[in-house]
Amino acid sequence: MKHVVTLAVMTLAACGDDGSTTPCGTLLPGDLVVTEVFSDPSGADDGREWFEIYNASDHAAALEGLTITHSRGDGQMRRATTLEEVTLAPGEYLVLGNVAAELRPTWVDVGYGAKLGDFYNSGAGRLALACGGTEIDAATYGNVRAGLSRQLDGGHTPDYTVNDDQAQWCSASKVMANEFSPGNYGTPGAANEDCEIIVPGMCDDGESLRPVMAPGPGDLVITEVMPNPSAVADAMGEWFEVQAMRDIDLNGLSVDRVGDSTAAETIDSRPHRRRGHDRLPRVQLQRR
Repeated sequence: MKHVVTLAVMTLAACGDDGSTTPCGTLLPGDLVVTEVFSDPSGADDGREWFEIYNASDHAAALEGLTITHSRGDGQMRRATTLEEVTLAPGEYLVLGNVAAELRPTWVDVGYGAKLGDFYNSGAGRLALACGGTEIDAATYGNVRAGLSRQLDGGHTPDYTVNDDQAQWCSASKVMANEFSPGNYGTPGAANEDCEIIVPGMCDDGESLRPVMAPGPGDLVITEVMPNPSAVADAMGEWFEVQAMRDIDLNGLSVDRVGDSTAAETIDSRPHRRRGHDRLPRVQLQRR
């Protein structure tokens, strides 16, 4: 996706005013949304960290005077910088990186040098955008994995209330995201991937997709049944045990009683390995 950014000055100032007379004073909360953070590159972090903001408004956003603050997740250790003249078209993205303006890679639009300090590779960090006393957006990032950006779910239009929910963030996938530099994956300057990628007939193991290993006849053997518990009620203590004879995926497997008129229970995604592998050889399915 080609994004349109107007940059009159490719540097950042050290301070800003109260927002009343600067171009960013027209911004309202939610006009800008923090959508992606790349805090732990493969290799050294210097000059390779970046984050992305999205113009969620219906008009070009003048960002001159916008103050960007980076801190720990609890708001401590704050560092700030202020943008000079930058205009961001509606529906477009702006990528800002911890690199000098003259050394920017192709995926970074604005370099802020070391003004925001190092992003956090463990724990949580927080990025906030404000014009004067008005906070336009803020987002917390965490659960960082080396070489993978943290992305706001791309399945929906970016929203400044949605990005407050950590459940709406995920790590970039090596399968679906761009390898924008060797060993580093994300979508700088473009729409994020969907955090819940479902490919029919495939399983996502975190770094790659593979075909589902569905069980066939004899691959699962019922080995034990507890039909009448004495210590607790039947509804709490009935269970049966199944042994896997080879590596299989249980997702989509239906469990039912013969002659029962109720709908079968279907197991959610869960891998399982046979005896001799690194996971437990048996699964107990407890009645609910």
